[in-house]
Amino acid sequence: MNPAAVKALQRRMEATGVTAPSTERLALVLYESNIDPAIFNDIDDKWLARLANERVLPSVERLSALSSTGRVEGLGEWMSFMAKKDSDADVTRTVAELREAERLLGEYPGDTISVGGDKRAPPNPDNQAETLASFDIGIKSPDGKILRSVDVTHADKPVKHISQLRPGVAHAAKKVKKRDAAGEPIPGKRDAIIRMELKPFRTEKEKGIEELKADGTYMRATRETPPRELENTNIYDKFTDDLNGRPEESNVLDRVTLVDQNTGEGLAVYDRDGTTWTRTK
Repeated sequence: MNPAAVKALQRRMEATGVTAPSTERLALVLYESNIDPAIFNDIDDKWLARLANERVLPSVERLSALSSTGRVEGLGEWMSFMAKKDSDADVTRTVAELREAERLLGEYPGDTISVGGDKRAPPNPDNQAETLASFDIGIKSPDGKILRSVDVTHADKPVKHISQLRPGVAHAAKKVKKRDAAGEPIPGKRDAIIRMELKPFRTEKEKGIEELKADGTYMRATRETPPRELENTNIYDKFTDDLNGRPEESNVLDRVTLVDQNTGEGLAVYDRDGTTWTRTK
C-alpha cells in the first residue's frame, strides 16, 4: 500500500481516539503489504479503528509478515470483513479465525493459508445481490488448488457436556448443504474447527455423583458407600460416538477439530472415512 494511503488511514483511526503507537504498528503492516486501500473506503472510522485493537493487531502483524512469502493470502479481505462486525463478541470470534490460521500454518508447512473467505463467497445464483455461505479459511497447495476449506466455530459457553459441541458441527454442515443445493459446493475437504473451553466440575446430588476433569475424563457414580461407578469415559472419546450417531449433519464434513480457545492447543481431531468417524488425535 502506498505511503499516502497508509497515512490517510492512520489519520482516520487517530481521529477516533486510537493512540499513535497502535496506529503506527498497523500503518507499518499496511505499508509493507500489497493490500488494496480501496477495500477500506466503505468502512466506518469506528470499525476501522478496531484493526489497531491489541486483540487484533498482533495476529495481523504476524500473518502480514508471511503474506510476502506466499504462506498467507487474503489478509486485506479479512481486515475489511472484520472491521464491519457489529459487536465485541463478533470481533472476538472473527479474530479467532486469524489465530486458527496461525495454527494451521504449522500443520501445513508447504501450503498457503487463505483467510477472508467470507469476502470471496460466490453470489447466490437465485439472487445475485446475495452471497452464499462460506467457510473461513482455505488451505491451498502450491499449484493453487484448495485442498481443505475450514469453518471456525465456537462453543458459546464453557463445555460441560458433548451436546454443547453439536451446534458447531451443525453450523458448518448447514453451510455445506446450502452450497451444495445452490450448485456451488465448498471446495476441497470440508473441516470444522470448534474453539472451546472445557469446564471441569463435580456435583453430588441425591441421584448420584457426576464429575468432569480437566483432561476430559467423565464419571458418573451412585451415592452408595462405596460409590458404584455407572460410567467412566472421556468427553473427547464420547464425541466420536456423537459424530457417528448424527450422520445427517456430520457426514457432510470430513474433519472436526476441537481447540482450546485460551491456549490455542488442539484438543482432539476426528476424521471421517466413508460413514465412520474416528478420533485420530
